Amino acid sequence: MTIDYVTFRRIIYLSFCITTVLSLSACITYPDDQQIFDASSRTSKEAARIYLDMGLLRFSQQNMEEAEHYLIQAYQADQHAPKLATLESLALLYQFRGNFKQAEYWFKQALHMKPLNGRVQYNYGVLQYQMQHYQKAKDAFVVAMQDKNYAMDRSVIRQNIALCYRQMHDREATQSAEEKVKIFRKKNSKNQPSAR
Repeated sequence: MTIDYVTFRRIIYLSFCITTVLSLSACITYPDDQQIFDASSRTSKEAARIYLDMGLLRFSQQNMEEAEHYLIQAYQADQHAPKLATLESLALLYQFRGNFKQAEYWFKQALHMKPLNGRVQYNYGVLQYQMQHYQKAKDAFVVAMQDKNYAMDRSVIRQNIALCYRQMHDREATQSAEEKVKIFRKKNSKNQPSAR
């Protein structure tokens, strides 16, 4: 069975979304089970954290309706100072469901809070690419690449920039971006220890 390029990109995107959600919810522990279900008796920050954790758990289980419910609850519990993870999770949820307008709204909220966050910029770039807003996607990928704390493989980001140029029919910029990808990969392959 062969997989076409679009299907391959969708599989990569889906796995990236799931990995992002799981990384956002990693290392969550609770002292007792009561705390999970009794968020109303907590402070707004504690309730927001509990709802966020539950939303991320439901998202990782692909139970989107419950994930949305808990993530909205997390946002409402701490509306004046929401966590970046809450905003980005809502954006990813709506993006995953194909509601790009809602996803864009929540990404913009997250970017308002942390405009230079590489992970949010990268995910926002993926959304813009899906919406066929290639210039906005390219701009977001460029910002994502500048975040030294963002662990995404730079060659993947560079390749996405090249894809944006290709979609914008900018042949010269596409060739330049693709050449940078090749140089970057070649340089990094030299820095990798060889397997013996």
